[in-house]
Amino acid sequence: MRRYHFFEFCDQSWIPNFIRIGYMNNLNLIQKTFCPYQNVPALLLEWADENAINEFCDLASGGGEQISVLLEKSVKEFNLKFKLTDLYPQIKSYQDLQKKYGVSKIIYDTESISIFNLPKGEKNFTIFSAFHHFDKYQAELIISDIATNYNSICIFEFTSRSLKDLLSMIPAIFFNWISPFLSKKKSLTTIIFGFLIPIIPILVVFDGVISVLRSYKMEEIEKMIPPELKNNFKIKYGTLPWGKIPFAKMNYFLMVRVQTNPEVKN
Repeated sequence: MRRYHFFEFCDQSWIPNFIRIGYMNNLNLIQKTFCPYQNVPALLLEWADENAINEFCDLASGGGEQISVLLEKSVKEFNLKFKLTDLYPQIKSYQDLQKKYGVSKIIYDTESISIFNLPKGEKNFTIFSAFHHFDKYQAELIISDIATNYNSICIFEFTSRSLKDLLSMIPAIFFNWISPFLSKKKSLTTIIFGFLIPIIPILVVFDGVISVLRSYKMEEIEKMIPPELKNNFKIKYGTLPWGKIPFAKMNYFLMVRVQTNPEVKN
């Protein structure tokens, strides 16, 4: 299936904040209910241990639910620390996660952080469910920047560019419509605009369809590494089953520097 790069509503700065909060609540509920990243902790721990990494800066964190799932679903001591960042940081959500897991596991940036202007002092990055938001030119810039100036990046996507994932958006309509009653974060606003006037579920499902069409194949990401730098990195990619829907697959792409750049430290 060819990749199409259409717009998603969640990328638009004009979306009202109360709609954005309800939208992120729906995405967080999807992650908590169906656990697409449930099998990531073991993979990420093994990768971090192999490469002497103990802290990641998480890019495009949204509400941070993906990191919460990692911490909750880990089968053993999850001795990694995450810094949550986003272009539109959900500070209240980050504060709640920090209270739950402690500053030894969760810290966050209150400023708007663009993936095109990475935080100074950070060298190892994760990005969940967001890499498909960037067009090919932007994606190549990101990978080139990491390959030139940083130590590692771990990319995780729970959508694939496939007919199966497109068809999965049909039941997603109903789930997102009833989400205001399933979420612990209930409010009159989310009930009105998430159920009675279902603007939020329409936006989430529309963006879900576009996410499928925008998704990169992991081989396509590998080809974005500048050829002259590729031998400097160890690369691993593949699929893992979702936690609650075993026939559904999430994709991962991991790259870490193996030849030393004197300006890069783990």
